[in-house]
Amino acid sequence: MSTEVTNSIKEIREARKIKQLDMAKELGVSRQTMTAIENINIIPV
Repeated sequence: MSTEVTNSIKEIREARKIKQLDMAKELGVSRQTMTAIENINIIPV
């Protein structure tokens, strides 16, 4: 059984014209963390 995890955070952020750094600040995380989340390197819990 294979489980595929996808997200569309980057697409939604870009569609709303929100800069990655601004979104990271709003969420209380670093820009590097936002990059990792958008690239599915980490999945927030």
